[in-house]
Amino acid sequence: SFIYSFKSKIKLPLMFDWRDVDKNEYYYYTGKRIASGNYVSPVVNQHAASWCGCCYMISTLQMIQDRAHVLLGTKNPEIPMKPWIEFNIQTMLNSYNKYKSPHTSGWNACKGGHPLSVLYAIESENCPIVNNNRKYRGYPEPNSPEKTNTYISLKNSKRVKSNTVSQVKKNILEKGPLVLYISGELLKDVDEYGIVKSNYILKETHAVTVVGWTLRNGKECWIVRNSWGSQYVPESIPEDMNCVSVGENNCIVKWKKWKGDPQSPGFVLLPTDFNNQV
Repeated sequence: SFIYSFKSKIKLPLMFDWRDVDKNEYYYYTGKRIASGNYVSPVVNQHAASWCGCCYMISTLQMIQDRAHVLLGTKNPEIPMKPWIEFNIQTMLNSYNKYKSPHTSGWNACKGGHPLSVLYAIESENCPIVNNNRKYRGYPEPNSPEKTNTYISLKNSKRVKSNTVSQVKKNILEKGPLVLYISGELLKDVDEYGIVKSNYILKETHAVTVVGWTLRNGKECWIVRNSWGSQYVPESIPEDMNCVSVGENNCIVKWKKWKGDPQSPGFVLLPTDFNNQV
């Protein structure tokens, strides 16, 4: 199920990718001016240190980062965009743990969660967004909040009211990438083109972001940014998730090779007619 909602009347291109935006084409389809360039934050690995089920938080924060890039690109359409905003994920994990701990027992942010819960926590100002100051390097970047006096805030986060392909496309084109809640197991089963092969329904256990759509090998697909890095993925979650706690992670899992889209490692392509997203 996609998260976030927006209604508009715009023309839809055959393909669109927030990683490679042409301002003239964007104006043709939307009637809005925006900077050319890349608006999509780099792929990260939620398991970089050890197993951690924080995909829901990474996908949410990266969606906000990307949408902030879109906002900045509309404010300064003549300055080329590059993905430089980076929120501190560890700070958010710590803050979210503190926020949820009075209402849970034995749970921590690495044991899983839901993107909407993170969005609500941010909206209510219980979990503030903290920028990773290393990205600033002591001076304002082009199209940065320092240059544009832009304040990043959230309101009225919710699921897309209609999961029709055209409605989701309009939302992505107009406002930026979306969070998609799906089965993580399905994303491990891709063909040589990087397209998810299986077309069966499994429990939604994983969160990713959708940054556009494309045509590959005759199929229309969502362009999905995952959070497993670009080389390996755990074969399964730990049998006992008590191996991870606040401030300590002793999880030992088996790994297997995974790359997703061979043209863009770390991304994966999901057919737009996929049953699991209805």
